[in-house]
Amino acid sequence: MAETSRWSRRTILLLSVLCISLLGNAGLLGRAWWTNQQWEMAMNGIASYAAAMQAHADFANGVRRQYELSEGEKSGYTHRNDGPFEVWQWTYYPNPSINQLSPPQYSLTIPGSAARLD
Repeated sequence: MAETSRWSRRTILLLSVLCISLLGNAGLLGRAWWTNQQWEMAMNGIASYAAAMQAHADFANGVRRQYELSEGEKSGYTHRNDGPFEVWQWTYYPNPSINQLSPPQYSLTIPGSAARLD
């Protein structure tokens, strides 16, 4: 008498396909996470390099800048000095939102008129 199996061939095949799919998706997710980590490290390195080169060029040109973080919308020179240093404001977003990550909106104001095109 043939022994009856608790699992049919179709069920075993379905479970095998699901397990392979799960492992494949986990591998893809792991690779995406790893790639993201690599990009973050590269961007941090590029930003640090750009800041160091800007500081070196400013120092060579006799410009002394001191940066302060602010939560305002505008970055730039504050028209203040702290001794020999120009105080510059740099925008800091502690909690980025969709609005801060979207492209900036530009508007056009026609000189000499109150008309404004958005």
